[in-house]
Amino acid sequence: MRFDLPTLAHLARCLDGHLAATSISSVEHDRSGLQIQFSADRFVQLTYHAPAAFTLVPSPLSDDDTTPSRAERFLLNAEFVEAGTTPRDRCLWLRLQRPDRDGKPTYAKLYFELIPPRFRAVLVSEGRGHRLGNWQAQQDRRSCGLGEPYLPPSSDRLLPGTDGLDSVRIDTEGQDHLRRWLPRTLAGATGAMVRVLCDRAQIDDSAKLGDLSPAQWERLWIEAEALYGTTGPGCWSWEEGDGHQVSVVQPIGSVHTTTHESLIEALATPRQKAAPVEPRVRKLEQYLRRRQHRIQHSLQAMEADLDEAATADQHERQGSLLLAESSQIPPGARRVEIPDPFAAPSAMLCFELEPGQSASQLAAKMLKQAQKLRRRGQVLPEKILESRHELKRITDLLARVRDPAGELTDQEWQAMETEMGHGSQAGKGERINDDRQGARPRRYRTTSGWCVWAGRNNKENDTLTHRLAAQNDYWFHAHGYAGSHVLLRREGHTQEPDKRTLEEAAAVAAYWSKGRTASKVPVVYTMAKFVSKPRGAPPGLAVMKREKTIMVRPELIPEDDA
Repeated sequence: MRFDLPTLAHLARCLDGHLAATSISSVEHDRSGLQIQFSADRFVQLTYHAPAAFTLVPSPLSDDDTTPSRAERFLLNAEFVEAGTTPRDRCLWLRLQRPDRDGKPTYAKLYFELIPPRFRAVLVSEGRGHRLGNWQAQQDRRSCGLGEPYLPPSSDRLLPGTDGLDSVRIDTEGQDHLRRWLPRTLAGATGAMVRVLCDRAQIDDSAKLGDLSPAQWERLWIEAEALYGTTGPGCWSWEEGDGHQVSVVQPIGSVHTTTHESLIEALATPRQKAAPVEPRVRKLEQYLRRRQHRIQHSLQAMEADLDEAATADQHERQGSLLLAESSQIPPGARRVEIPDPFAAPSAMLCFELEPGQSASQLAAKMLKQAQKLRRRGQVLPEKILESRHELKRITDLLARVRDPAGELTDQEWQAMETEMGHGSQAGKGERINDDRQGARPRRYRTTSGWCVWAGRNNKENDTLTHRLAAQNDYWFHAHGYAGSHVLLRREGHTQEPDKRTLEEAAAVAAYWSKGRTASKVPVVYTMAKFVSKPRGAPPGLAVMKREKTIMVRPELIPEDDA
């Protein structure tokens, strides 16, 4: 459970009325949580560890009937005085009062630290400020020494409404996106709250900080101040990846929410046990989550690469200037300074040369990098657009899978199972039919019985190398020639292939390459697990490690009849 700061502040006000004129009648605890019962059958329950939760719903706890501690003795019969929160972090406190031996009132605060992933409760003497008791998970390594001074959680994160926009330090040249930056900057902000804030401000949460105009920053802060001033009275609850969520801020998008008249009602209503999820629904949801995460990660990487591509002109200009002056630079120079005619008078460009590197070599490297960046700038916008469309499709499907009312049709199920590669009832450990992956590789059989697959085009090469290859298959490609990706498939072979088997597989790779007419062709090979594809690379491009080279004559071996 995640409480955003506006919800927690509203909860403190609600508890003032809900627990008014009550006192604690019982205290129960076990390894999972702490439960406190007030008179009038009012409850407060804290669950320590994931899924950590703070609720007003009683549930049986396996109290071990040990002698009550000093802290528990203080809590019993203590009267509720008021509730509140710490200013800038998710920490709720209850102020309690009880008479001492002389009948004089003594006060303590029971702090509930509601900061994921683990919650805990700490009882603190108001007079001396030291700990009287701790209730937390055994795995929680935070200090719990009784009698030590206690300071409630605090942070230097900004609080809209208290801090102004002038308090915001913005790295205008940074590559951070709003959806990552806002939760780290705003006090007690959750991901759902950030999405609402960006939606109200009409700003894409994937926008980079440096791309926002002053007017957009001002609008964002105005909406943040309004959001942090939310006081209810209604609230919403919903299920999210890390558990049950409750907020006075209504989430946006396709989240399936339950509306409550008050926050007290939401926290005091027992949650219905979720209906069992069909295995295929769970499998589909897991697949969609992984796909969604991969696309988001890929989008961020491509957007960063596109920003870097904008420096292509700068690389080309500096490389050309360095090349023009290279004949005047003495050999062995480590640092070069040349005038920059495109900048202010007397401005200089500085270059650091590696040992053994000449100025002309560095210039050629910069010009080559400029060409690479320019090609990247041409290719990436279309790829980013395609990825965004795919991300929207996956997000919509995920919302429908989660929503009982959004059941997929039989045709959609069949299409998704085909996409996942689970259209047939393959047994555990059984390789999925390669036709389902969109590949029909040429198949051959070596004299020693090993199977060889060769791709027919760039798209099929991609499928063969990055989807069908097992980690310990051998991967071959003609060195210096465009051609097929070739797999020597292990298929249960425990021994390593002999020299003749490697040569036969390499000969197939040489034959299905542009070097087919040569008498001998160099072929590189390595384990398939050492072959990867650079992000944003076109189909058919692969990068290898730990490769070896073998010289072979291009020729085919017998086709596989299986």
